[in-house]
Order: sequence, then C-alpha cells, then structure tokens
Amino acid sequence: MPSSANPRGLERWAELRPLRPLARRFNVYAFGRPPGLKRGVTMADLAAHHAEEVARQFGERGRALQRLHLELVAAGRYRAASAVL
Repeated sequence: MPSSANPRGLERWAELRPLRPLARRFNVYAFGRPPGLKRGVTMADLAAHHAEEVARQFGERGRALQRLHLELVAAGRYRAASAVL
C-alpha cells in the first residue's frame, strides 16, 4: 500500500521536478494524499478534504474560484477553467 506520508528525498524531488517550469511563471499548489490517511477513505472524502483546505488557505476568494472553475468545466471551457486557477 502506498505511504500517505509527505514525500522525502528522491520521491519529493521526482514529484516536484515537473512543477518547476510552471512555478517560474505561476503560483503552483500541489495537492496529494494527506499524511496519516486511514484505510477506506473514498475519493469523495479526499475531495472534501481538499475543498476545505483550499477554503481555509484562500478564504472566500478560494470558494469563488472553485465555483467559477466548476462552472467553466461544466460548460466545456477547459482552457478558461485552467486559467482561473
């Protein structure tokens, strides 16, 4: 079973390396499995956790961006949805 600890060493390097080119131009926020994740957690549980963290980190602006992103994806406007994030 994969570890739910934060990556360290080579594993961390391998996860962050592809993000470096984006980080030169944008603020990049990488989400992964929360440390200490228990067995049996569903994707809905993970999505709820990440939504709570985004709201906590970014406040109402984060919620507004989430809503706008959802609306754009639902409308099939994927490039615009990526741009708002």
